[in-house]
Amino acid sequence: MFGAEPLEDGTVKLEGSLLSLRDPHDAIAAGIAFLSEDRKADGIIPELSVRENLTLAALPNLTQWGIVSRKQQNELVERFMQRLDIKAASAEQKIHELSGGNQQKVLLARWLCKNTKLLLLDEPTRGIDVGAKREIQQLIAELAEQGLGVLMISSCSL
Repeated sequence: MFGAEPLEDGTVKLEGSLLSLRDPHDAIAAGIAFLSEDRKADGIIPELSVRENLTLAALPNLTQWGIVSRKQQNELVERFMQRLDIKAASAEQKIHELSGGNQQKVLLARWLCKNTKLLLLDEPTRGIDVGAKREIQQLIAELAEQGLGVLMISSCSL
């Protein structure tokens, strides 16, 4: 559904429109986001800061003439760090220094700041502590209640 592999059968519709997803770029353009079950291998960029990791997907909206608006970037980061209660010494802290739950919250924020329509979550609470698991499950439930499409792949239920 994210365009990484061609569909073998069936169709993908979002908000009543048939989608032709040739690659993840098409999916992102259509408003689909994907969180891999392996955040360390396929999600975070360990040597980048929380700020840089959080705003990766939004960079095209924060850039003018190839220059990132640091003011807009910082406002976005502050808003999502507060909204998702991301615990970090600062937005400049390297993401690999955060707990697994806070890393996962940064990855969720990365897509939420893109005005995503459908969030594909593959094992979103894998490898995080019980408290962070509860927070992330609550957040996912709130997002779904607010109208965000959520498709979650999980070996356990909410």
